[in-house]
Amino acid sequence: MKDAVFVQYVTDVQVSAHNTEGSRLLLVQAKGISDNEVPGIPSLICPVEKEESDPEIMEFDFVIHNMENTAREHHLEWEVKEVILMDDNHANIHAVKVRAANNADIALVKSG
Repeated sequence: MKDAVFVQYVTDVQVSAHNTEGSRLLLVQAKGISDNEVPGIPSLICPVEKEESDPEIMEFDFVIHNMENTAREHHLEWEVKEVILMDDNHANIHAVKVRAANNADIALVKSG
């Protein structure tokens, strides 16, 4: 995560599952806030250092990929929506955990 920094706080996570033509898709939506961060692109990435957790919980880090080297002194709100194609290894996922620098949030998967 060399060019990315954690969002400071996760404020909301929502997850819904959709079955289409034999595939299972997860829509993960996360919101968060940060202060004194540089502008960038929010994304959810698989954790480099994964905590030991339940195999039915998929984990992501909520990060910002920096676009500038100049820090700004204001409060930024972030929102990211990602669609994930689930394979057979993730068939039993019932929740998604999104981690930020200072907190984390877990949302149950809702069928859509």
